[in-house]
Amino acid sequence: MESPNLHYNYEPLLGPEHIRTLTLQGTSNGIISCTIQQISVTEGGYQALSYVWGSEEKLFHAQVLDADGRPVGTIPLTKNLNDALQDLWNAAELTSKLFWIDQICIDQEDGEKSHQVALMGKIYENAKRVVTYLGPVEDEEVEEERLELLKRLYNHFLPNLEILSQMWDLYTAYHNRSSLPVSKLPNDLAGDAISEERWQSLVDLCFGEWATRLWIVQEQTLNTDTVMLHGSRLLSWETVAIISMLFYLDFIPRKHVDRFWRKGRRPFEENPWDISESIFAIWRTYRLKRKTPGGVITSSRDILSNMFRFQNLQCRDHRDRIYALLAISSDALELGISPDYSKSPQKIFLDASISIINHRKDLVMLNFACHMDNLSDFTHPSWAIALPQPVHLQPNLLEPVTFRPHPQPNVHPPALLHSRGKSSVLIVRGRIVDRISLATAPLYSSRSFDLGIGDAAYMETCSQYIGALSDVLYNLGITLENAAALCRAMILNPTWQPLQGQGSLTDQTAYHFWCYLRYLARSIEEDTLRLGLENHTAVRSDQLIKILAPSILRLEIDSFSITNKLSAIEDNAVDHVWKYAYMEGRSFCITKEKRVCSCSSKIESGDVIAAFCGADRLFVLRPTGGGRYRLVGDAYVDGLMFGEAYEGVNADEVDYDIGLI
Repeated sequence: MESPNLHYNYEPLLGPEHIRTLTLQGTSNGIISCTIQQISVTEGGYQALSYVWGSEEKLFHAQVLDADGRPVGTIPLTKNLNDALQDLWNAAELTSKLFWIDQICIDQEDGEKSHQVALMGKIYENAKRVVTYLGPVEDEEVEEERLELLKRLYNHFLPNLEILSQMWDLYTAYHNRSSLPVSKLPNDLAGDAISEERWQSLVDLCFGEWATRLWIVQEQTLNTDTVMLHGSRLLSWETVAIISMLFYLDFIPRKHVDRFWRKGRRPFEENPWDISESIFAIWRTYRLKRKTPGGVITSSRDILSNMFRFQNLQCRDHRDRIYALLAISSDALELGISPDYSKSPQKIFLDASISIINHRKDLVMLNFACHMDNLSDFTHPSWAIALPQPVHLQPNLLEPVTFRPHPQPNVHPPALLHSRGKSSVLIVRGRIVDRISLATAPLYSSRSFDLGIGDAAYMETCSQYIGALSDVLYNLGITLENAAALCRAMILNPTWQPLQGQGSLTDQTAYHFWCYLRYLARSIEEDTLRLGLENHTAVRSDQLIKILAPSILRLEIDSFSITNKLSAIEDNAVDHVWKYAYMEGRSFCITKEKRVCSCSSKIESGDVIAAFCGADRLFVLRPTGGGRYRLVGDAYVDGLMFGEAYEGVNADEVDYDIGLI
């Protein structure tokens, strides 16, 4: 018999479809004991645990027993898993103590991880149930109050859920809130009826670390029975999941989430509303799954769509940006991607990118690459999947299939790969249609701006916005036409229309821009007075507003005062721009041909704008010499988004090969 203090010696798996499961046997002096057995993954019967690894430090251990109950070794555990095992054992509602848990059931020191991760989809599909662990309960009295509040909120807003599940995303749901039957809290929960401490405990639970993990996407969508475990008590998965969505929709006041984030209880780079969007996407699939006979859903999203949709969720290993989504991606089998942890993330990203390009009839790979950090590592192709940008530096991109700047949106193959030394050159067909002559710095919202906190950082964001917009108009010319073009470049959506107003469509669009500029200027002015800070943008912004005022209002300049408060109509125009503006991480530019341009990433004078066959947008390229370019970002160029650059010419005659490195 082995010493119980020795590390457990895993027996090799019996076959390619085999996994290990564990059965909890008890706990003594804070040490959990279990037995480990092997089964075919299709046998099922086990419960799969979804949990946060937390710190990599393994200060705890589980004792493994043989079939006769004798200790045969130990397996090191992280604190989070040790807490989970204790609560799983004590959970009376979990009558079965048979589980699959990655940290124990996969030999972490052997080369079997790649093979077992490839089975993850089957592991979660065949599990009897998926249990999401939310962490230990620290105060039973607080927990009782929290669960009572959860139950009340769920039952109250239950009539909304079926309608919500039919909407594409939370952004759409927010703008269609009027169609939902319940939009207000019950009277006994509104106002100050519930203490802020109780709301904070609810936010802590529903926006917890569990909600930020990339792996939860497949863990929660591949099984028909999902529950949550907080402490040793089971909770309905849906009851907890919908709370973050209700905060997003402002049915529960957002101020409670704002206050939680202000306290620094979560990392700076996390945005609560990104978390809500991701949870909604998972929940929507969850609802559809439960309505489908047998709970079987055919995935309709490809790997790039899934990577983009869940880009803000976190994973400890960058390779899991792809591997964690394979089981729910419609093209995974076709692409031939399989987990291999012996490869570097860069190698995995490049191989996946090449496979995606070879199997598609478009250049959607370039769209996705614009969202990645494609300029830091010059040894990695700029057109390929790369390490993600930090969340707070990720740029807004043009919506897919919105524009058609090239007359040929589909072609196969869309690009060819050539080797250039150790690098891969992507050869695409198209042409340069314009060049950047002036570029402003990319705009990034401060945390205060996102959460509506009127402090110095909020004022700085407003100042940066005004500075960028003013630079473009002062250099291009302060006209209604240019103001309208800049407004369109802020919104990036051809279906957007200004609210009802006077004059032509250009006049109305310019009016909305002018109102938005006034709103930013007044916000800075109010914060300047309240905080006792200097306003460095006042002269320029006030002058710009005054110059536009006569044309906008059709009044003499003396009839308008910059100090006037915005009217209700002007406030509505501001809100109409605010809701739809895509400015995060985008640079506002002027092209050589005097066009207004909005580009993702940091743009430089001399960058070129290209139209490609097979692309649904324009792209910014940076010349590197030798006729090669690096992809920088996507571009909205007002007046070139619907094939205007090809009017009167044949694309086959004017296009040429462009090499991207």
